Amino acid sequence: MVLAVNKMDLVDYAEPVFAAIAEEFTTYAKELGVPEITAIPISALAGDNVVEPSANMDWYGGPTVLEHLETVPVSHDLTACHARFPVQYVIRPQTAEHPDYRGYAGQIAAGAFRSARRSPYCRPGRPPRSRRSTRSARPSTSRGRRSR
Repeated sequence: MVLAVNKMDLVDYAEPVFAAIAEEFTTYAKELGVPEITAIPISALAGDNVVEPSANMDWYGGPTVLEHLETVPVSHDLTACHARFPVQYVIRPQTAEHPDYRGYAGQIAAGAFRSARRSPYCRPGRPPRSRRSTRSARPSTSRGRRSR
């Protein structure tokens, strides 16, 4: 976990202020079971230690926020997580061909979905399985937002 201690410009880039905040947060995080904290003093307003090392905090020898984020290992594969599919739109054409069709549109946030897989969610009297899954023929460019 990274702790970015912002507003260092408001305390004249004082190392003791940063050290006190970092120590208090690290102690609290360990009580919650967070094993490792990387504390970085920053001034987002001035850009200190965000992308480039700060000349105002020559006492700090650690990574910038960007350097740290680029080295953090990705700890898990989202396809191995429980399936999550936030529904953004329910499609009910109610045509003669599809009188009781109900489709759900959205973006898969995690996990994997397969046709005919048991679902823990179902309407009373309906089999708890999906019959098929369909995909849009064109890639989405709206990044999850509805186009107008």
